[in-house]
Amino acid sequence: MFLIYTFLLLSLIICETVHEDSLSEKSELSMPDVRNLIGEIKSNYLADKSQIDDNYNLKISQLKIERKEELKQLKKDYKRKIRQIRKKYPQIPEIFLDSEVIPKKKQPKQKYSN
Repeated sequence: MFLIYTFLLLSLIICETVHEDSLSEKSELSMPDVRNLIGEIKSNYLADKSQIDDNYNLKISQLKIERKEELKQLKKDYKRKIRQIRKKYPQIPEIFLDSEVIPKKKQPKQKYSN
């Protein structure tokens, strides 16, 4: 019982301090020059943040394009190497570099349970 009263008392004290802090913030923001300054800071922050996001999106798209080109070149190089080996050894079957992965077989469900 004592714990419940203590908890209620602490929650009321915390609510009062939060309420007083919010009132002091509102009184500070009622001054128009402070509100304008804070609004300007927020707008500058949002502009800088969007610029950073745009730069990273541009870098990501460029990296994707570079990766695609590097993979194309890598595939060409390895195909050329395979062709050279097949010229020396014609009995080797054709080899595909990007072969698909064979999916694992699922066990059939039991029709009758014991």
